[in-house]
Amino acid sequence: MSDTALTGKTPPPPLPPPESSAKCERKSIVIDGIADPMQHPVNASDADVKFLSADNVLFHIHRKNLESQAGAFPPAEFDTRGEIVPLTENAATLELLFRFLYPKRHPHLDTTPFEELSPLAEAAEKYEIYSAVNVCRIRMKNFLPEHAVEIFNYASRHDYREIMAEAAPSLLDIPLDEIVLTLSPGFVIPWGLSKLVIWAGRGVFGEQHELSEGHKFAWREPSSLGFEILAVDVKFNASDADVQFISADNVIFHLHRKNLETHTSAFPTAEFNTHGELVPLTENALTLELLFQFVYPQRHPRLDNTPFEELSLLAEAAEKYEVYSAMNICSVRMKYV
Repeated sequence: MSDTALTGKTPPPPLPPPESSAKCERKSIVIDGIADPMQHPVNASDADVKFLSADNVLFHIHRKNLESQAGAFPPAEFDTRGEIVPLTENAATLELLFRFLYPKRHPHLDTTPFEELSPLAEAAEKYEIYSAVNVCRIRMKNFLPEHAVEIFNYASRHDYREIMAEAAPSLLDIPLDEIVLTLSPGFVIPWGLSKLVIWAGRGVFGEQHELSEGHKFAWREPSSLGFEILAVDVKFNASDADVQFISADNVIFHLHRKNLETHTSAFPTAEFNTHGELVPLTENALTLELLFQFVYPQRHPRLDNTPFEELSLLAEAAEKYEVYSAMNICSVRMKYV
């Protein structure tokens, strides 16, 4: 006998089956000509770390690339154990970011819109992916003065004083009601004081200056923004390094093969068979000292004040050995020397 006959009531309809989660469903993304994510290294079948974007796109990444390319990725509090690690960035940002982890030509970002570049720059800083940090820092300046407030806030968060110096003059043209809503709180009062005393040719943010360009103030520039070559660097003399190179001027460098494998495609070149022996290179120690800093997860040289003679040699070595993070910054710097 049916339940309806016994109770006189129509039973409630059965509950619908639970909806399948879309969190593990890889979506197709088209970024810089990549139509099929399955052909991209961030979806490799042999990857051992899984990340999930804020908009539910799954990325498969090789741990060895994270260890050798990023200083803080994944963050220490994440214990993956084969599970999916959720990240706060969207898929478009992560797709670009993860491309800096692999030994392929990195995105130049010269045509990337500000709306995409800004979150990428923040993600690169957050996870300390230094090959992305460097090029983002340069490209962000290209959007001045249109995005002066956003760029000033970005520069102040990461202590890029030269960018703060370039962005600051444009802030004085912005109305107070807009400034208080957009500028980092710690700079609102100095901004207001600068507006008050600008007639005297002195801004609280900066030092005395010539009033020009609509009475904009000049930010105090740091005394030195260049990069000094280290006489001895422990990273290139580590006892556990397994590859030894000798420069043309007889300086020995000890490198870790895992870093060479994840940062370069042609270093050492195929004709070299090390077997624990010294690998002779044709570049001098000065060039190699700069170049090798791009294969470790540390802040890379900015090359702002590198003389052309040194920059040219570094650019050629980066191309020769396919050190992609160095290739990117060298190509940008060569245009401005």
